[in-house]
Amino acid sequence: MIVKLGDIVQILGSTDDTLEYWYGEIVGRTGDQFELYYITRTAIPQTWVFEEHYNVAEKESINRIARTKHGDYAKAWAMFGFIYEKGPPISLVEDPSFSENTTSDSESLDSCDSWSSSDEESKISELIDDSEISSTVAIEEQSTA
Repeated sequence: MIVKLGDIVQILGSTDDTLEYWYGEIVGRTGDQFELYYITRTAIPQTWVFEEHYNVAEKESINRIARTKHGDYAKAWAMFGFIYEKGPPISLVEDPSFSENTTSDSESLDSCDSWSSSDEESKISELIDDSEISSTVAIEEQSTA
């Protein structure tokens, strides 16, 4: 999974030993940690705003990613059930017609290859047929001799 600046992510987090999803926008990266601004619910029902300070999340905690292709934040947030409202300040409203089953453009951790370990990556070399390359080198060596 490749995470880019501006991507909207769903994070699996916990509050008081209760697992829950948090949502935010990636704004930076330090090693295996991503800097992001989470959204938080306001006093107005079904309305969310960005938190004032950024937080850090481990890449392993990212559950799903919605790409912001060409700056289309409205479409990316819609993949998680939010209606993006430009500001100032930017806010999000829960989409009452949203269903998890209707979204397919976001990427989940289990559907991506980029998280594979180095052991898995080394197995790829076993699948490459380099017999033509070896015979070509042998032919070139013979012709120069």
